Order: sequence, then structure tokens, then C-alpha cells
Amino acid sequence: MYFTEPSPYLEGSYFGKFASYPKRRFKNEDELYITAVSMLAGILYLNGGDEGRKDVTKRITVSCRQASVLFSAILKAKGIPCRSRAGLGLRRHTLDKKLDVFTPDLLQGVCEYLFMDFHALMNNEIFYSYQPLYLRDGIQFLGEPELRELDELAELLREPDENRERIKEMWEHNEKLSVLTNNTQNIYEDVFR
Repeated sequence: MYFTEPSPYLEGSYFGKFASYPKRRFKNEDELYITAVSMLAGILYLNGGDEGRKDVTKRITVSCRQASVLFSAILKAKGIPCRSRAGLGLRRHTLDKKLDVFTPDLLQGVCEYLFMDFHALMNNEIFYSYQPLYLRDGIQFLGEPELRELDELAELLREPDENRERIKEMWEHNEKLSVLTNNTQNIYEDVFR
């Protein structure tokens, strides 16, 4: 909604005029609400515990990733298996969907989702700005063996129940997949190195 011109339909559907949304709260709150539990807590807090209110000024503002995490949690609570993920069919040229990612490179964006999925399956929900340290300079600098390793991880994550032991082994024994960094940490590393 940040970049969409308000329309009467959307404003009617979302129960309020976007112009009435407090400017001090109009920011990306993704870092405040990383997990579904934290999003629900934020929603209940803003609504004074009344989850039935639909006032547009009492909403959290999160990105599509956070909305996907929340929607997945709702489906899981209803007994419907669900995950927020994107595959690496991109490298096999079997991807039959158009993907929009906010990275300069589509493969880099899909790789970010791969690691969010991997960490979530290991009960370590991560914020999307956190990625493995070894990928700091970008996926374009990886060699074919490292890209094949990511392909293998993507294949294993397609069927996590069937591949549970191998995924757990990668989590426990392949440190480069779990040592994370983000832009803030990169700045500190560059300055104090």
C-alpha cells in the first residue's frame, strides 16, 4: 500500500481512509514484528485487545514477507500445512511463475527466501535482512560447487519431513549456513576490522 494510489474500493475494503493513518506510524514495522506471534501481539496492542476492530489507524504496517508469515501461521493453526518459501527452480529453468524480489538479482532474492525457509524449519525465524555471512558479497561471486550446495538445500527443503535428518545434519555441521550477518553488522565489521 506504500506505493499504491488509494482507491475508494481499497479504502472501503480496508475500513478506513489511508489519509487518516497517523504519519508517525507510517513506517515499515517489519523489524518490530518478525514472527507471527509478535505481529498478533502488535495488532492486539494497537486495538486495545479487541481483535474485531477494523480501524485503519490501528494496523501494523509490514511487508509482504511478514504478511506471508502471518498468513502461514493462520493456516497452520487451522491444521493446513503451510510455509512461506520460494524455490530454486530458477537455476534449473523450471520456474513457471514471475517472481518479484527487492534485490538487484532474482537469484539473490530467491536465495534469501531459501535461507529464511531453512532457518524457520530449524525454529529460528530470521528477519529478511539477515543472510549467511559467506553470501555477504552476493551470490554472483559463488562458484558452481557452492551453487550446487544451495541447489541441494533447496531440493531437501521441498520435502522437509522426508529429508529431516539430512536437513538437521546440514544445520548442525555446516556452519556457513547458520552464521548470519546483515547490513548493520557489516558496517561494524568494516569499521572495526
